[in-house]
Amino acid sequence: MQPAGPHTPAPRAAETNGRTKIPQIPPALKASIELAAELAKKELSFKGKVGAMAVFVYPGNGAGNELGDPATVAKTVSLSSRNELQKEAVRKRITEKVRAETVSTVVIVADGKKERAVRGPNNPAVISGSIVISGATPSSTASASVAYTFDKSAKTFSLWDLRWLDTAVDNYFLQGVFGAHESRPANSGNRHRRAR
Repeated sequence: MQPAGPHTPAPRAAETNGRTKIPQIPPALKASIELAAELAKKELSFKGKVGAMAVFVYPGNGAGNELGDPATVAKTVSLSSRNELQKEAVRKRITEKVRAETVSTVVIVADGKKERAVRGPNNPAVISGSIVISGATPSSTASASVAYTFDKSAKTFSLWDLRWLDTAVDNYFLQGVFGAHESRPANSGNRHRRAR
C-alpha cells in the first residue's frame, strides 16, 4: 500500500490499447466505497465542505439499506482530532469498534486535496477539490479518489468524477483495523480508472 501524504504524487489513469484498466475489487468493498462517496457528496451539498468520516458496514437483518443489499447495514461517524494524541485515540476507537461489533467493512473518507474557491464575476461560490476514500475488509483493501466542482449557491455539481486507484492508499485509521493479519490490496500499481 502507498502512504498518503502531501508529497504523494497524484495517480494517473492506467490505459492499455486505449482502454482503462479495471482493478479487481470485491463487490461488497466496492459498494461500500461507492456508498461513502455518495455520503460525502451529500455532506458537501449540505455543508459546503467534506469532513473526514468513517463508514462502518455490518451484516444486517435482511431489511434492506443504502447498499442495495438486504444483508448489510451502514453507520457513519465523523472523524476529528486536533493533535497526534487524539488522532491515535480515534484510530484505537475505530479498531475497538471493529473488534467488538460485527463490522464487515470500514471505509474512511479524507481530503485528498484542499478545496479551492474558483473566483469570478459569475461564480463566486464555486469550489473545486478532491477527496480520497479508502476501505478495508478482513481480506482486502481498495481506494478511490473523487474530483469535484461544486457551486455552493446553486447547490449543484458540475463535476463529480470517481476513479478507482490501482493501489490502495495507506490510511492511518485503517492500519491493523482487522487485527494482526493486514488486509491485502484488492488492486496493485499506482493508477486509477473512471467509475462507470
